Amino acid sequence: MLLQATHPPHHIGHRLSGHSGTNADLDTTSGDIHVTALGTASGTLRAHSVSGDVRVTGPASLRVNAHSVSGRVHTH
Repeated sequence: MLLQATHPPHHIGHRLSGHSGTNADLDTTSGDIHVTALGTASGTLRAHSVSGDVRVTGPASLRVNAHSVSGRVHTH
C-alpha cells in the first residue's frame, strides 16, 4: 500500500497521525509536513517540502527519507 499526497503551492501542508501502512510519499511546495507513525508502520516514508518544516516520529523499522529546501527536518 502506498499513500501519496501532493498539494499545490497554496496549501498549508500535511498532518498524518497514526500512519500504520507500508509506504508513504508526501510532498508540499509551501507548508509543513508532520507524520506520526505507529509501531506497525514499515517500508519507506518519503517527505519533501520546498518551504516548510518536516517532522517524522515513528519506529526504528520505518525507513525515513525527509528533506526540506528551506525548512528544518526532525526525525524521532
